[in-house]
Amino acid sequence: MTEKTFEKELPGGYRITKSIDATSASFGLFFTLITLIILVLALALCALPIMLRKNEFLEAFTAKNSIVITLTFLAGYIVYMILHELTHGFAYKKLTAEKLTFGLSWSCAFCGVPHIFTYRKTALIAVTAPLILFTALFIPALVITFFISPLAYVILALIFAFHISGCSGDIYVTLLFLLKYKDKNTLMNDTGPRMAIFTYNEDWIDTEDNSTSLFIKKLNFENQIRNAKKEGTSRVSSTAFINENVSENQNTENKEVYQIAKKWYTLLKFPERFDKEFEWALENTKLPDLTTIDNYDKTCADGKANLLSFLFFCEGLKDKYDKLGIPENVLIDTLSDVAV
Repeated sequence: MTEKTFEKELPGGYRITKSIDATSASFGLFFTLITLIILVLALALCALPIMLRKNEFLEAFTAKNSIVITLTFLAGYIVYMILHELTHGFAYKKLTAEKLTFGLSWSCAFCGVPHIFTYRKTALIAVTAPLILFTALFIPALVITFFISPLAYVILALIFAFHISGCSGDIYVTLLFLLKYKDKNTLMNDTGPRMAIFTYNEDWIDTEDNSTSLFIKKLNFENQIRNAKKEGTSRVSSTAFINENVSENQNTENKEVYQIAKKWYTLLKFPERFDKEFEWALENTKLPDLTTIDNYDKTCADGKANLLSFLFFCEGLKDKYDKLGIPENVLIDTLSDVAV
């Protein structure tokens, strides 16, 4: 019997026990610091052999060669990053044959399989594939170039150091699986910049965990948006399906409130990168409770709820501007800081 490599839906008895988000500021900055530390250590390690042939290497470092090294390194590293993510993708594709997602965030380049939940063995192979493959290729290449060409050695050493440091996230996830999540039934959902680990317990089969339910609901929602964009749906129509969900779950009065918030979100031209979070907030916030000054809770610390309320209040402000004969473009300029 063939061993299962993934599940299309999260089976019963699983709960989310670890979440990693490389797009979050705190986590991203932390890993940037770790990456820099590993980079410095890797560069220092690669520099040690140079001391054995110090004179030859110093002679090779002319102004012209420095430019060649810099440009070749940059080109080589870009190619390496592409190959790194393709290696993740190849492993995932070979083991699951499912759709892949590639992208680039402020903190990392990524490849993921957001539509499925991979078992521990599959996740380990996919996560470690670039680290193992390129380390195995770089080390003998460094040994050979060290004796043949100082310039080639320096370029490869730079790419190798950035390779090791760039694998810090992969190394972290690998250590989690090797040291903490050893059960073969452990599942992982990998969207690319975000990963979630799910563990199994028989006692959880007939129970529900709010954190897990919320994660699955949000994941399904994000996959809907991702699929809509892949099918060439425009930004407006990709957000439009949220209104269908609203119409199913809200009465007419509530639907109008959500449509007003969505209208002003569009008019104030929020950056497209916020669409997903906006749609999520629109579906999951009880906005009608926050649409009058009397009912509005000034101590509310929910940033998304506050923003949706502000967007709704924009409609009332427009009515006042209209009565005073103030053009709409003046109102839009006045409110533009809301998007900031």
